[in-house]
Amino acid sequence: MSNARTDHRCHLLAATLALTLCAGNASGFGGAGFIGECASFTSCTAAVASAASWNVRESLTERSPGYHLPFDMVEGVVSHGDTHAVATSATVVAARLKVNSTIGPFFINAAAQAKSRFGTLQAESLPGVGVSGVHSQQADSARISIQTFAEASSAWRDVVGFSGAGHFSARIALDGGAHTADAPPLPPSYDHTVSASSGDWFFDFRVWDVTHLSVSDDFELGGPTLVRRVRALSPDETRGHFDTSLALDFDFLADTQYVVTAELRVTSRNGRVLDLFHTVRLVDVHLSDGAVMSALSGHDYVHAVPEPSGTWLLALGLAAVASTLRYRRATRGSNRS
Repeated sequence: MSNARTDHRCHLLAATLALTLCAGNASGFGGAGFIGECASFTSCTAAVASAASWNVRESLTERSPGYHLPFDMVEGVVSHGDTHAVATSATVVAARLKVNSTIGPFFINAAAQAKSRFGTLQAESLPGVGVSGVHSQQADSARISIQTFAEASSAWRDVVGFSGAGHFSARIALDGGAHTADAPPLPPSYDHTVSASSGDWFFDFRVWDVTHLSVSDDFELGGPTLVRRVRALSPDETRGHFDTSLALDFDFLADTQYVVTAELRVTSRNGRVLDLFHTVRLVDVHLSDGAVMSALSGHDYVHAVPEPSGTWLLALGLAAVASTLRYRRATRGSNRS
């Protein structure tokens, strides 16, 4: 009898110790993009989140005594930026458009947008061209440098289960493109060179079994079992168009809970426009043996039809052109008067 009690206590102690160790690891589990991490392995929520940010670094140095500062610029190095991170399925936008005008137009722009939905991620970044050179005002001059940066991130997390054991297969479609933005209208007296542009994107998809805990590289003290991970990384994206397809497949069990996370991030610098707003989406989903898939979010991954992508970039470009035209008309009017 005493041996049985001792064994029972040992089992309880081992279980308690395992739960304690796993709880210590839980804080690092389930996070994706700007989605917060799960409170515990088995308490993950269904969530979507998007983030967009831009940054412009303006440098005005080597200024001679008679050089007059351009409108809205100061001597030295100044950085401007903004970030929006929201847990929402609505489009998240961070944008800056500026036309500086006393000595001629220094057109500076940077923008990014992201949108997250279950099964679908969208993101694009649009920084203006970066330049560096010497601007002259008759006998006086100053060195002016403009560097731009834009980043967008979208993510979703869901908790899913299946009515029986079987096999899951699907395709992740990544459709997008990149190009270099047109050089901005700059004063003819600005002897400049265009800064090198670059852009890259990253995608990460993970499926975790949170019912059967195990020791792994991710959880050395014990935690969820990584069932499947699919990643894609494209540094210094130079293709005009790309259509990447990733295979996603794994075996699933009945009475098992799975946590799924998906994250997309695009980053652009100095005029490299990167567009993955045509959507990164989960398509051609199939389940074997007549199994039924249920999701905490209520989203139907098997029969979902992607929504059409937005026309935000076109609207942004039209707004920039309209702003420039208004400035030029106003300048002509003042010159005539």
